[in-house]
Amino acid sequence: KMDEAVKSKNLFFQKNGLWNSPNDKQFFIIPGAVIKRNGHIYTQKDLKFKLEDFLEFMGYYISEGSFTRGKYPIKYKYHHNCIRYIISISQKETSKATPKIEECLKNLGIHFKKRINNKNGMAIFWIQNKTLFEFVEKLGRSHEKYIPREFLNYPKDKLKYLFEALIDGDGSRVGWTRYYTISYQLANNVQELALRLGYSGNIRSDKPKKNSKTLYNSKTLYTVSIIKDRNQPQIEFNKPNKNNSAYKKEIQYSGKVYCVSVPNHLI
Repeated sequence: KMDEAVKSKNLFFQKNGLWNSPNDKQFFIIPGAVIKRNGHIYTQKDLKFKLEDFLEFMGYYISEGSFTRGKYPIKYKYHHNCIRYIISISQKETSKATPKIEECLKNLGIHFKKRINNKNGMAIFWIQNKTLFEFVEKLGRSHEKYIPREFLNYPKDKLKYLFEALIDGDGSRVGWTRYYTISYQLANNVQELALRLGYSGNIRSDKPKKNSKTLYNSKTLYTVSIIKDRNQPQIEFNKPNKNNSAYKKEIQYSGKVYCVSVPNHLI
């Protein structure tokens, strides 16, 4: 009870919650894109993926993917005036995530190519498909990326595929499980994803370093620390000090007391 809690020296807060989704979707379908080539117009076939496979793919793409469009090289005479739509996912060849990415792409059943950059030791997976390109293009560049709202509304057993792929791509599991991004929206999405999986997450921001030439160091880096256990932290109400900013202060008050609320109900 709140009156008893106020009298207590310490309080316990619940940081996580339970998520139950009624969504029983098993497949993800992307409508085919319209192709214009050498004066001809046709529509590609719809792409249909098993939901778990597609969520895993999206985790890898959101973390390590990019897209580009451009004309074919001159040597491709038949396609010379056509635009090619390329999706790429890059990861260190020696990373444990690289074979997972390759297996995921095979499970999707979509054509891809893999090449190794011997200069930097990166494995690059190339996909040339306008239908898929138009879908991932909406997610923006690195600093704009986000998790589509529809994905966050899937059940926990499906969301785990997305979560694990995100961590494999741009996260770490040394000690704490952490996720790193330069997209503020994506950091918030990953924190929400953690909540839906029964975890909680803290977001820390590190300001860019001066005179940095690398993308990650030239923009604010957001680190999402995932808390899987101990999600009922004890708050000690002492006088404020360097290590504890929470404290209790009694004041004279008469009126209503409200619960905190925000539009999406996630605080």
